[in-house]
This record gives sequence, C-alpha cells and structure tokens, in this order.
Amino acid sequence: MQLTEYHKFICTPEQKRTLKILHTKYKINTSQFIREAINEKLQRDKSGIICKFSEVQEYVRKYNECVF
Repeated sequence: MQLTEYHKFICTPEQKRTLKILHTKYKINTSQFIREAINEKLQRDKSGIICKFSEVQEYVRKYNECVF
C-alpha cells in the first residue's frame, strides 16, 4: 500500500534555483523540505479553512430546499 502520491508543482525560476542551492550546497533533502513547508502552511491556515467550511455548511443548510 502506497501512502504517498506523486504530484508535479510549478515554481518560479528563482524558487528552483533556491531549492537547487539548498540541495547542493547545504545537503538538504528538498522533497522533505517541501513536504514540511506544505504541512506548516496547512496547519497555519487550518482555522480559516475550517471556519469557511462551517460557513459553507450553514449556507447549504439554509438553502437546502430548491425553489425550482
């Protein structure tokens, strides 16, 4: 059972150069670095995402009946 999936992402040339420097000069695993950065971003935005999700659920409950 595979727990990870491959996903391509787009980055700017400057971001690509920075990741290459991190890998070659500082011997940092850039794949792990990206995973941790994404996880950190999701944790920071988690409260806002959940708040918006609850707003969407309330909207759907309010307008659950179709008038057509």
